[in-house]
Amino acid sequence: MSAPLTGRDAEQDRVAALLDASPAGLAVALVEGEAGVGKSALARAVADRARARGWQVVRCSPTQAEAGYAYAALADLVGPVATPEALAAVPDVRRRALLTAVRLEEGPADGPVHADVPSAGAALHHLLLTAGRERPVLVLVDDVQWLDSATAGVLGFALRRVDAADGARVAVLVTRRATEPGALPLDLDRSVAPDATVTLWLEGLGPTALHEVLAERLGVRLGRPLLHRLHALCRGNPFYALQIVQSLLARHGGVPADADLRLPESLAATVDERIAQTDAALRSLLLVVSALAVPTPGRLREALDGLPGPVAAEGVEPVLGRAEAAGLLAVEGDRLVFAHPLFASAVRDRAPAAARRAVHARLAEVEPEPEARARHLGLATLGPDGVVADALEVAAQDARARGATEVASELLRVAVVRTPPADDAARWRRAVLLGDVLLEAGDLEAAATWLDLQVPVLPAGADRARARLTRAVVHWYADGGDAASEAVRAAVPDAGDDPVLLGTIHSRLAIFSESDTVAARDHGARAVAELRRCGESDLLGSALCNLFYYEVLTGAVPRLDLLAEGLRLEDPRGSTDRSTTPGYWYLATDAWDLARERFRTTLEQERARGDLSSEPDLLSRLGEVEQWYGDWPAARRYAEAATTSARENGSDASYQPGGRLLLMLDLLEGRLDDAEATARARADRFEAAGHRLAVVSYLAAATFARASAADHHGVLATTARAAAHLEAIGLVEPLGRLDPAPERLAALVALGELDEAEQLLAAVGERLRRVPRPWLAAAHLRAAAGLAAARRDLAGAVALTEPAADGGPGQPFEQARTLLVRGRLLRRARRSGDADRCLERAGRVFDSLGAAAWSAQVAQELGRSRRRGEDPTALTATERRVAELAAGGATNKEVATALHMSPKTVEVHLTRLYRKLGIRSRAELGSVVGSGGL
Repeated sequence: MSAPLTGRDAEQDRVAALLDASPAGLAVALVEGEAGVGKSALARAVADRARARGWQVVRCSPTQAEAGYAYAALADLVGPVATPEALAAVPDVRRRALLTAVRLEEGPADGPVHADVPSAGAALHHLLLTAGRERPVLVLVDDVQWLDSATAGVLGFALRRVDAADGARVAVLVTRRATEPGALPLDLDRSVAPDATVTLWLEGLGPTALHEVLAERLGVRLGRPLLHRLHALCRGNPFYALQIVQSLLARHGGVPADADLRLPESLAATVDERIAQTDAALRSLLLVVSALAVPTPGRLREALDGLPGPVAAEGVEPVLGRAEAAGLLAVEGDRLVFAHPLFASAVRDRAPAAARRAVHARLAEVEPEPEARARHLGLATLGPDGVVADALEVAAQDARARGATEVASELLRVAVVRTPPADDAARWRRAVLLGDVLLEAGDLEAAATWLDLQVPVLPAGADRARARLTRAVVHWYADGGDAASEAVRAAVPDAGDDPVLLGTIHSRLAIFSESDTVAARDHGARAVAELRRCGESDLLGSALCNLFYYEVLTGAVPRLDLLAEGLRLEDPRGSTDRSTTPGYWYLATDAWDLARERFRTTLEQERARGDLSSEPDLLSRLGEVEQWYGDWPAARRYAEAATTSARENGSDASYQPGGRLLLMLDLLEGRLDDAEATARARADRFEAAGHRLAVVSYLAAATFARASAADHHGVLATTARAAAHLEAIGLVEPLGRLDPAPERLAALVALGELDEAEQLLAAVGERLRRVPRPWLAAAHLRAAAGLAAARRDLAGAVALTEPAADGGPGQPFEQARTLLVRGRLLRRARRSGDADRCLERAGRVFDSLGAAAWSAQVAQELGRSRRRGEDPTALTATERRVAELAAGGATNKEVATALHMSPKTVEVHLTRLYRKLGIRSRAELGSVVGSGGL
């Protein structure tokens, strides 16, 4: 239990009220202020209050010394909630990732266990929910500005996913040193409601409260004039006041009434004066504590036992006791904690450089962690040193394996600098490795800058070839295929006759040749030929999968044996060479479960390696699966995560599939004008830059906008432009939804361009025989039915749509479009009742999806087909239920939850029933429902 807190009752009450009022879900309290104002003391007092009210408190207090270490604070957060029962319920991959991050699991003999932020974060999320269902959990992060990046990533991932539906009460209290108020840390503002948030900016204490603090802590009572002078001097900052008074006590043995109170240059200067007043033994002990990665009493004793100096003469325990008595150190659990972080900084700054190096040399001998040992070795020596550089490289690889790529890149930068000039091989190896790690960390700008500096000075050979390959991948994500291809071609002379390097080069050229499909196929074949010289390998498996895909794109009959062989050769644990093209094939052929599993597994494996470079693309592909499967809310979540990841990686979000997917979802949900304008602007931009495939992708969005608006002429103009780009690329078989043929077919039939429609229908039919695809078959059938009707075979047209009207699992949008076409045909056949039933089915599907523009098309058809005597203003059963809930005070989100639909669908229903009832507001709706007007 911490000491009573003076002068902060109002602040304590605000945070306590948040905790008391918080239901299931996440609540956040942020306490900010300048150094020494009392943030940590307030946090401790709130934590004590929470414990007294039955909360479990999970706490970490990172220090500046720990900020650069991977997962330095994570063990403190995991330990209290990682009961054996809770851990056993965490999925195996996630549990092992978390335990590996905190070094509680070394991994099986058959291969290393890799940690990664998403997997470890998901495991911590599971543990917090398990604990939070039993009793409320308060996560306290004191001094979040020192929280290491890996722990911050894991904790943020876990907290952002706490949802009220999980039934757990979780709150987080964060303190942060700042000079002005800022946003919530850990990106929590994205996932917590304003009414579940408290932010406090701590000002200084008033004179009375400051007087009480001095009396409680130092036994000093100042007269009113001196107290007010002190308060004005330190602006009520309690730590500042304590240090000023303690300095006076040390100099004068008391506080004279006429004491000369002078404002130091800074709070650091005041703290430095306190340290200057200590003796040599105390400063030596404090220096070791400030340098320890994990400052425990046991680690301190071990370090000081082998360190000559004044502490050895007096003994560790007496000196440690004096440090506690002086208010410089405290023992919290098994940790030694400075009374304020500035004490640690002052101790380090005052120590001579030789003394600091001696301490780091000793700590390098006793630290068990590779990363800490390497850092101490680096700080203990000056200039190039092979032993130090080797240790830093080993530590970097260790951090990389634990998913802490930011830490790994920092260690490798130092390793390159500390490599002896004569050891060229090691320096070049580390330089290339650093480029790989920067790319894996998703820092495209840093990777590009580093590699652009290294490639010109690297000697010809394999290292330079690998560096050029990595630089090409950076180009691919940031600039597109042409720049990437140019960088890869430059690597060919350096590869010599190395089949692995040559195979890798041609594999990359195949992927990057997005503007020349035939070249992609040829490079894919060359890659397979080179890699077959090496025997079976994961890299060969990837090349075979890619070759299969490129052959299909150029119009060849699919060689499924290539795909099967490629999948057989893959390492099930994943690798950097794992191909995503099987996922594209599954998505194109409506094999939803296989596509979802392929992209998800690849994403998890790449995250487990700490490789975030392809995260935006894989998240986008998962979003595409859900888009066409019919789960648009899930698709939007993936698309938003993809664009965030692309932005964090430094790549152009408009070039990434996530940006295109968001536009498509906007179009699907009826927001046509803005989304179409953005799509056309991006198509123009990429056309000017020569990125043909990107142009086609945005033209596909613009085409869909015109189809949604039933603008058939607009569809023809846009698809003609897209087809010209596909022809220039040499892409005969566009497997994905970029294919302009389906919408062009529908538009040609609608406009009576029957001859061209028949030619295109035959071409699409031939493509379907070569590569069957349910979604394209549905479009082909709709066009065939339209053509039959145009040729006066209305009965045949209706018959064509009959079996397809039932659709299939995972194809709700295509099914609804077929129902819409069938309803129109039935209306023309004067089968009004059947037409209405068919159109109403289509409307229900479009409504459930939230496809507003297509719901409007159905409503228009129903208006034409409505049977005589039926009231066109009558509400459907769904509209009636929406009206009743909305009139009862439910929000759109609450209505959506109750009726198992999206909020956008609720908006569509409300708009329609407002129009039918002739009203404009919920108040009017309440009156109508209340009077029985439904």
